[in-house]
Amino acid sequence: MATPLTALDWAELQARALWVHDVSGRIVRVNANVADAQAEPAESAAPRFVFVRTAVGCTWRLRADLPDGLVHELSRLAGAERLATVDALPERMATMREHLEAHAPVVSVWHGPAFHFPERLPQPGPAVRRIGPGELRGLLSFPWLRVGPDRRGPVFGAFDDEQAVAVAHCATGPGEAVEAGVETLPSHRGRGLGGEVVAAWAEAVRAEGRIPLYSTSFGNRASQAVARKLGLIRYGTDLQLR
Repeated sequence: MATPLTALDWAELQARALWVHDVSGRIVRVNANVADAQAEPAESAAPRFVFVRTAVGCTWRLRADLPDGLVHELSRLAGAERLATVDALPERMATMREHLEAHAPVVSVWHGPAFHFPERLPQPGPAVRRIGPGELRGLLSFPWLRVGPDRRGPVFGAFDDEQAVAVAHCATGPGEAVEAGVETLPSHRGRGLGGEVVAAWAEAVRAEGRIPLYSTSFGNRASQAVARKLGLIRYGTDLQLR
């Protein structure tokens, strides 16, 4: 029987799904799909500092272009963090940010929960089906899916009168673990369709021998509702400073 993964193990899986690393373990770029990389260069889109808090400890990542002295200082501060509630920001958050601001302005901050999927998931309804790569270019409501369809799969949609109104896909590039991306048209939100397509996507990812993951921000209530509906298992909280 395989040893169960710890919360820190899950955090490491997520880090490898989200970022491409150099040999020293520093972030080189976002592990982006083709369409995402074209929207914004994957190097500039990557955060400079990532801090993940779990109930059993913390882990962190730093971008490869940061000066060694700054990397050393931020790693020292992160390594000195004590156990705290999983939602807590770093005790030395202000100091960490000051060091980053001395290097370059912090242009964005992301903070939110990260999850893995339970063994059993609810079965999606009859409106949900898999969307093949050849069909993606016809999804008029989700034009961003038309670029790089071979890296998006598996893709699942919920349909209303033959129109896709909610989709779930791989938000990150190929790897051992992949993060879910989900979007529902405003006209069809609040009906549980996001949860249904994500559940179908996760089962398909597992069938391919990969590990599905899910994360969101604290400000995205709709995405958090999907996590609750599916009974996703919280393993940590992501903090990303770019």
